[in-house]
Amino acid sequence: MHLSHRFKEKDKAQVWIDHPFCIICNSNQGCSLHHIFGSKGSYNDSIFNSSMLCHKHHIRADRENIHATGNEFRRNLLYYSMMQVLKIVSKGGYKLKGRDTNFLESVREDVEFIKDYML
Repeated sequence: MHLSHRFKEKDKAQVWIDHPFCIICNSNQGCSLHHIFGSKGSYNDSIFNSSMLCHKHHIRADRENIHATGNEFRRNLLYYSMMQVLKIVSKGGYKLKGRDTNFLESVREDVEFIKDYML
């Protein structure tokens, strides 16, 4: 992966430091941040595009890792990511950046689905 598409270390620490386990199975073994909508995009280094996954679920998620909306698996990951990021934002631990709002705009269809059906 090209380094410019990695999540910023400060963002990762602010958002995921208190959630170091897989958002699917709650394992804390071999967890790392996954790019929900891939890493090749203008705003894909947004922390909203991240989900903490164990190795097993990271492999599954990589199979679905394209920048296209409408995928139920990715919508679920995005939902959990949004909940985690917004929780930290509300506590004052993270300030939204332009890349965050731009990323959410780029996946607006899924964000609207989450707002209408999951929140």
